[in-house]
Amino acid sequence: MDSYKEKNNELIYAWLTTAIVILFAALRFNDLKLPYFWDEMGVYSRAALYLSEHGLSLFPKALPPVLSRGHPLLFFSLYGAGFSLFGKSVVVGHSISLLISILLLVVVYKKTACYYNRLIAFCVVVIFCSQPVFIAQSTLILPEIALSLFVFLAIASYYERKLIWFAIYSSLALQIKESAIIVPFVAIAYGFLVDVVLKKKAGYFSFSALLLTFSSLFVFGSFLFIQKHQNGWFFFPYHIENVRFDLNTIFYHNHRAQKFLFFSQGRYWWVKVFIISAIIALIKNRIRLTNGFTTISGLLIVALLAFTSLNFYMDRYLLPAFPFLIIFLILSVYIISSNRLFVIGLTMALSLLCLRDIDPGYFNYDCDLGFKHHLNVQQKVIDKLCEVVPEKSEVSGNFPLYCPLTEHNTGFKVCPQILNSIKDSSTKSYSAFVTGDMGLPSINEKSKLIFYTKERFVQGFIYEQEK
Repeated sequence: MDSYKEKNNELIYAWLTTAIVILFAALRFNDLKLPYFWDEMGVYSRAALYLSEHGLSLFPKALPPVLSRGHPLLFFSLYGAGFSLFGKSVVVGHSISLLISILLLVVVYKKTACYYNRLIAFCVVVIFCSQPVFIAQSTLILPEIALSLFVFLAIASYYERKLIWFAIYSSLALQIKESAIIVPFVAIAYGFLVDVVLKKKAGYFSFSALLLTFSSLFVFGSFLFIQKHQNGWFFFPYHIENVRFDLNTIFYHNHRAQKFLFFSQGRYWWVKVFIISAIIALIKNRIRLTNGFTTISGLLIVALLAFTSLNFYMDRYLLPAFPFLIIFLILSVYIISSNRLFVIGLTMALSLLCLRDIDPGYFNYDCDLGFKHHLNVQQKVIDKLCEVVPEKSEVSGNFPLYCPLTEHNTGFKVCPQILNSIKDSSTKSYSAFVTGDMGLPSINEKSKLIFYTKERFVQGFIYEQEK
C-alpha cells in the first residue's frame, strides 16, 4: 500500500472531495420534499411512522408483520426516532437518508485514502456520486444506503484486524437487513486466505477472533428466536416463498445482477477498463494473490452476487457492492497510468458516461431519477380525482397509488373527499391507475375513461363505473 502513497497524496484532494460531497448534497436538496415512492411509501416510511407514534422498539411485536415484513427493526427505529424528534414530514425522512449517504461517502473516502492515496480516494467518491442508483437511493427511506455504510465499515474493520469494531458494525448491518448475513462468511474466507493460504499468521482463527467474527450471527439468531416467540415464525412467510433453489431461477437472477453491476447505467465502460488494466498487469507480472483490501473486496462482491441470486431480486440490493467495485475501477485506471491528469480525466469521463442514464426513459423503479415522473403522474391523477369525485364516493387505485388514498404523511397533496374513500353510498365508483412499463390496467367493459395523462414513460388513468 505504501507504494501508492509515494505520490498523488496531496491534501488538495481532500478539499476537492469535500467540494464534491457538498455539491452532491446541494443537488439532492430539492428532492427532499418529494413524496414517498414505491417501497418507501408502501412499507418503510409507514413502519417508521408507526414506531414514532406507538413507541420505538427493537422487538418484533412492536410492528404489525405487514409493516415489519419480518425484518429487524433497527432501520425503522432509526427513522422513527427522527420523526419523533423533528416531525413526521417527508423532508425529515429524506434528510436522514441524505445524511447517511453523506456519511457513507466520507467513510469510503477516509478508508480509501488510508489504504491507497488521496487521489484514488477522491476519484472513488466522484464515481460513486455519479451512479444513478446511488443518486436515487440517497434521499429515499430504503435500507440499502445504511446497509452499505455498515457493511463497508465492517469489512474495513476486519481488514484492519479491529475485530471488536467488526463485531459491532457487522451486527448493526445485520440488524439493518438480512443480506448482511454474508459479511462474517466473507470475513472468515479472507481470514483463511491470510492465515492458511498466505501463511501471514494474522490471528484470524484464534478462539476470541472467531467468536467476534461470528458474533453478528448470535445477535441475529436472538432476534429470530424472539420473533418466533412473538409472531409465530422465524422469517416472514412471503419472503420464504420467494427463495428459489432451482438452477433456472438462480441463473436468471445472477444474470440480472451481473448485468446491472457490470453493464447497466454506463458501467459497461468499466469492463473495458478492467480488461485493459488486467492485460497490462499480466504483462508486468503484477497479478498475484495478496492480503490487500482488493482481495476482501472481491470476496464481498462475489458473495453478494451469490446471495442475491438465491432470493427475490431487485437492482438496488446490489448497492453495498458499489464502494468495493469502484475501488477496483480506480485502481485499474491507476494501473493503466498513475499520471494524475490521466486518472482524473478518465474518472470524469466514466462519471459522465454513467450520468447519461440518470433518467433513461424507461421505468426502473428506484434505481434512477426516472421515478420522479411516476410521482408527478400520481399527483396529477390525485388532483383530477379531487376535481371530479363527489364526496362519499368509492375510489380505488393500484399500487402504489392507493397508498396516498388511504394513508396520511405520504407527501402527496390529497383532498379530504378521496382520503380513505372506500365507501359505497354513491351511485358511481372510480378507479385510478398509474403505470410505468407494466402495461395498461385491466378494466371491465362498463368502465368509462374520464381522464388520461402521460409523462415520459408513465401513464395515469381514471375510470368511472356505474354501480
